[in-house]
Amino acid sequence: EQCPLDGSMHTKAAGQSWEKRRPLAVMIENHTEARLQSGLSQANIIYEAVAEGGITRFMALFYCNLADIQVGPVRSARTYYLDWLGEYDALYAHVGGANTPGPADALGQIIRYEVKDLNQFSIGFPVFWRDYQRLGHPVATEHTMYSTTSKLWEVGAKREWTATDSAGIKWDSKFTPWKFKNEENGGATSKISVNFWESQPGYQVEWNYDPETNSYLRKNGNENHTDLNNNEQLSAKNIVIQFVSKQVLDDEGR
Repeated sequence: EQCPLDGSMHTKAAGQSWEKRRPLAVMIENHTEARLQSGLSQANIIYEAVAEGGITRFMALFYCNLADIQVGPVRSARTYYLDWLGEYDALYAHVGGANTPGPADALGQIIRYEVKDLNQFSIGFPVFWRDYQRLGHPVATEHTMYSTTSKLWEVGAKREWTATDSAGIKWDSKFTPWKFKNEENGGATSKISVNFWESQPGYQVEWNYDPETNSYLRKNGNENHTDLNNNEQLSAKNIVIQFVSKQVLDDEGR
């Protein structure tokens, strides 16, 4: 069965499983003190953008993997991720969010957009928990929030946010998937560099083509970017780079 999000191929059992649920989006931070993250290597699609002060943040979408995946550190919502989220009508897991009146009011938008919201503030333990020793040494509180995909989907199911919601509307009724073709060897280019913020080299990204896997391997801040769950370097078959205008809205650099 072909995953509608990323075109990857899975067993029929996996297809029968994902047909019963909707995609799950999780906000995962990328602060240098929060690395390594958990779960990114098993996401179907990942969005990365600057959250504040040149620090990037991920919105990872999970849908077609049968495994229960530990994810984190989970962080707060930002307004532009909600626009991307709307394409999937997905569950949205996060810890609070920007609520500055005006264009940065992510929490207000969650209400207005009728997002299927899994805010840690309203759920708590044991769906979410803090792990202060996740990296083998103490870290600041904001870098410690964790959950798993199964726990989050279970909360969604209890709220009747499965593949079809309480109004009888299937999550993909207005979804337009990417178009995929059979793999061909050779990347479009051998190296892709993305510098999100000139004064923050720790968030510069490199994607280097690997002929053995026919994919791009990710470096983050000039280091191989690996997943704490499995020590696997993050890789991607397809990379989209979008250039947009940006505006700083407050003293935190949001």
